Amino acid sequence: MLKIVRSLVVLGGLVVSGSLFAEGIEGPWLVEAKDAIISVYKCAPNSDKYCGSITWLSEPNYAANDDKGMAGKPKVDRENPNPALRDRPIVGLFMMWGFTKSGDGKEYTGGSIYNSRNGKTYSGTITVVNDRTIRLKGGYNVGFMLIGESQTWTRAN
Repeated sequence: MLKIVRSLVVLGGLVVSGSLFAEGIEGPWLVEAKDAIISVYKCAPNSDKYCGSITWLSEPNYAANDDKGMAGKPKVDRENPNPALRDRPIVGLFMMWGFTKSGDGKEYTGGSIYNSRNGKTYSGTITVVNDRTIRLKGGYNVGFMLIGESQTWTRAN
């Protein structure tokens, strides 16, 4: 009986350490405003590039006082510069792509980030702060610098 308990404790520890302390950027991330979760994953099997989609919104529907007449309806990509894409649902929206891990595994570069709030696409980098935190920077490349804004995301449970 004691061997079974020990085995379960070891197995449980492995499961907890694998899920709570996963390495890299794969998995669900709560954005800084805490109003959305972005799931980050490899863009394709055997790919070295990472992508992401919006998988949860705290407020998935437009507010009752929506000034564009969409009160109570599910949020869509209505700020997209391409009119043909403005009906895409926000939940499930493919919004980041092309990030490649650097040699030390702490930085992911070369990616793009689409901001559905303003319909713009930015160059981006992701820096792993620790197992539960990443720092995302999006903006415009000016020479060798990325000028823009940063956000800190925390791993969602």
